[in-house]
Amino acid sequence: MLKKIIILSLLFCANMGFAKRVKFAVDMTGQTISPNGVHVSGDFQDEAGYGSDWNSDTTELTKEPGTDIYSIVVNIPAFRKYEYKYVNGDKFYEVEFVPEKSRVGYDFNDSRWIYIDSLSDDVTLMPVLLFGGNAPAGKKMVKFKVDMQSQFAINSDGVHVIGNFQNWNKNESFMYSFGNKVHEYVAYVDSANCEYKFTNGVSEETLTGSCKNSKGNRQITITSDTIINEVCFESCSDCIEASINKMASINMVSIAPNPSNTVSIVNINSSNGTFTISVKDITGRTLMNYENVTDSVTVQTTSLNSGFYLLNISNGTNFHTTLKLQVNH
Repeated sequence: MLKKIIILSLLFCANMGFAKRVKFAVDMTGQTISPNGVHVSGDFQDEAGYGSDWNSDTTELTKEPGTDIYSIVVNIPAFRKYEYKYVNGDKFYEVEFVPEKSRVGYDFNDSRWIYIDSLSDDVTLMPVLLFGGNAPAGKKMVKFKVDMQSQFAINSDGVHVIGNFQNWNKNESFMYSFGNKVHEYVAYVDSANCEYKFTNGVSEETLTGSCKNSKGNRQITITSDTIINEVCFESCSDCIEASINKMASINMVSIAPNPSNTVSIVNINSSNGTFTISVKDITGRTLMNYENVTDSVTVQTTSLNSGFYLLNISNGTNFHTTLKLQVNH
């Protein structure tokens, strides 16, 4: 009997090791509070110990003293996407109307969503959203979307957005994919110029064209709640347009032999200035760099392990393409 109790205790501790304390909070400013209280309902409730998912009357929030904010801290597994809504009362017909820009947005799903990507000991603080609103009071909502289908591989650390709104921290702002290699992240910012980039793991995208500012970043001025148009990684346009431009670029660049054993020669049929050619592994790490190339360059492959590599070719302004190189020894 004692052995069974110990085993069950160990299993419980192991499961809790994957749990994360998360604080749900909603700002009820301007709302007439139901006598039945304020609740949160979502697909996390079963695992958090509040009965079945999407139950409108089991997960009651507590009013924080001196504020119009209601909150609760729950233990739920990390590294997951969760969907939820707030309820002014305890009946599901009293659920908030989530604005379109904040919704999951797929299959007519009108719920809010968040991805929990941390197992740190402190509590993950959910944004204190206005009930029925897009953002916390005084903030604007921004949804970033990037299509990764042009990338040979997605790093195991995932896709992130970095920018001046989060101090360019590559360990934050994980982008979740609902499918088709499109990754999304929702941020809440002040009304201001927002500079940002997308990363594949820790490797930042290299931008060319009109969407690159003087610092090499994307930029947008935020004055209202905004969903930024979906773009292809390392492109100013969506992946359909980017693939058309890429085919035109490929006709201007050739590489042979490919596969390579000792060397490969990259030929550039263009008069658009000088080019930089970077050889990267599938994680995005730069292994070689050739600068001021005008027409051709010999890439030494003897020092590379057998496998696939990416050659990023750019003139820094209006030309950028990526070729795949196979090395066989």
